[in-house]
Amino acid sequence: MISYKQNKFNLLREQSEGYSKLLVELTSSLGPSHSPQNARPVESYAVIEDRVRPVWDKVISLIGYFDLDPNRALDIILDVLSQHLATHYTFFLTLLSFSPWTGSYLRPFRDEKVMDTRAEIPRGSFNKKSLDEILELVETNSLSGRPPNVVKSGDARVLAQVLGFKFKYYQVRYHNIPEFELITYLFQSEEVPESVPKNLYLTAAILIREGFITLEDLYLHVSSHLHASQVELIFCQLYPIDEDMEKYRKDYESDVHTRIAGAKNSMLAMAAPLESVPSSSQKSKPIPNPDVKRAEVKDTNQKAGLLVGLLAVGALKPAVALLSKFPWLVDVRSEIADLLIRILKVSISPLYESLLITKERNPSFAHPKARHGLSGISYPPPRKPILTLWAPTPPSTYTTDFVFFFPDWVDRVPISTSLDDLENVIEPLMRFVSIHISRDPLFLTKFLRLGRLHLQPNIPTDIDSKKPTELHSEHPVRQFWFTVLRRYLLPALPLIRGNAVCTVEVWNIIRQYETVARWRLYGEWKDHTYRSHPELRIRAVQADRESKGILRRLALNTIDSLSGPVAKLAHSNPCILFQNAVNQIMAYENLATVVIQALRYVTNMGFDVLVFIILGAFANPAKERVKDDGVNTSDWLQSMLVDILRDKLLTTS
Repeated sequence: MISYKQNKFNLLREQSEGYSKLLVELTSSLGPSHSPQNARPVESYAVIEDRVRPVWDKVISLIGYFDLDPNRALDIILDVLSQHLATHYTFFLTLLSFSPWTGSYLRPFRDEKVMDTRAEIPRGSFNKKSLDEILELVETNSLSGRPPNVVKSGDARVLAQVLGFKFKYYQVRYHNIPEFELITYLFQSEEVPESVPKNLYLTAAILIREGFITLEDLYLHVSSHLHASQVELIFCQLYPIDEDMEKYRKDYESDVHTRIAGAKNSMLAMAAPLESVPSSSQKSKPIPNPDVKRAEVKDTNQKAGLLVGLLAVGALKPAVALLSKFPWLVDVRSEIADLLIRILKVSISPLYESLLITKERNPSFAHPKARHGLSGISYPPPRKPILTLWAPTPPSTYTTDFVFFFPDWVDRVPISTSLDDLENVIEPLMRFVSIHISRDPLFLTKFLRLGRLHLQPNIPTDIDSKKPTELHSEHPVRQFWFTVLRRYLLPALPLIRGNAVCTVEVWNIIRQYETVARWRLYGEWKDHTYRSHPELRIRAVQADRESKGILRRLALNTIDSLSGPVAKLAHSNPCILFQNAVNQIMAYENLATVVIQALRYVTNMGFDVLVFIILGAFANPAKERVKDDGVNTSDWLQSMLVDILRDKLLTTS
């Protein structure tokens, strides 16, 4: 008979003294919180390391004295880290660096007082490199100069497993129910599962970024949303299959169809008929009580939440890996597009300031003004900075400035240093954002102004007149911006409502091309672009309804009031507006003059599109040019020629 002794760890439910002492030791040794001014530690790294080293020794002593489960101790450390993430993440990263779960994390030098120094990348280093190569180059030259995230030992997988079980907790919360009763309970229970807290996503993202764990180890534990009809996944699956994510995408597409149907319906037609006098003989019918629907947790897809966390802390390589696998997540979660634009703004800002900003910006624009009252001038109180987990940071209020808690997120963002980097760095990242660059017109304006500078040296000009010629240029820069117009700028313009500045900047790029090339763009924009994306299909229905509503109300006495709405719609959706306007002009003889007078605020790009629409109507083979007698001109052609050519509309562009 073989006798052996099994070592049983002291679990939390058996005796909590050791875990309580561990918790007290961690919270009492945190030290001062990070400065809310710049979100950096107020102490040097040497001081933090000297305070953390004895703390880790005490943690080891507590584990040994109370026979604590090391994995459970690590779980408590991660819990305290997630709760103090905004103010003390440096303390916990240093603490974990002394542990066997350090992975590939490298501690900064002890004599490093300022931790935001980064190596200079030579100009032109991004030429002829893929996005992965650029991100790897920037990561190598980032703050600590650490190598790419490759786990050194198997102990780092333990950290990923403990963190992964935290995500599994939010997938299934029915731990105390026997497995044979779980299926029945899931179908009958009204309990709503919790959503994963934001600080847990950010904790996992920072650990991935700093090299403690890898995305591949944690990915097995991260799931998409779970339904009662997928109970078998509880027992046999640790990671979501692609069908789960595909269902998440189909839910978005069904929501798009619902929004399109809602945009087509008329609110007046959906309203109940009005009654003149309520009859006393009619008894009011009791209003049926609607069934109380179960509350649903929004955004339960953990992959999308982890992607948001990775983008927030600047972990671009794993974020790009997730986006490459599920590029449609940008459409489902608008927060992802905002974070990508945040990265693009940081990348393009130094180049824009060096080329286009000639004077300093007035600092008073970012501060509230003094108020004049009966007692004199009252100056506003200074704003109080507050650390926040939200990215992009919320706008400042009258009394509060929000500062993102992790300032080092910019260290691994590739910075554009030349106009060629617009093609090497900005455009590859814009592929993930796609039409959602419309969410930030300020970034779009900067990008377009840099594009105009990029195109100017490559515009063929006439030697005598010094004006641009109509000759087609095969220069790669011109081909690049033609592709940018097709893929990003024109598809994004319909989603920017009433912004004439963006329309003018887009026109400054389009006007550099010959007439045939411009009309190729307009033809694709009108016939194919609106069907290429779900959001554009919705916007096409809305713009068609808005344009027809404006044209129905347009008359000689309403020109002044409707000129503004016509111009706003022409800025973003000129193809839809002018196509409906030309159709109305061909049907009604006296409408052309009214429409022309309502175009007083339309930009040059709007008139250029209008010329294209009119010529397309003239070239329509389905329209008869003469009447049935074969002699007289058709009414629609007379209406177009007499009114439009009389006002010289074709020469305005």
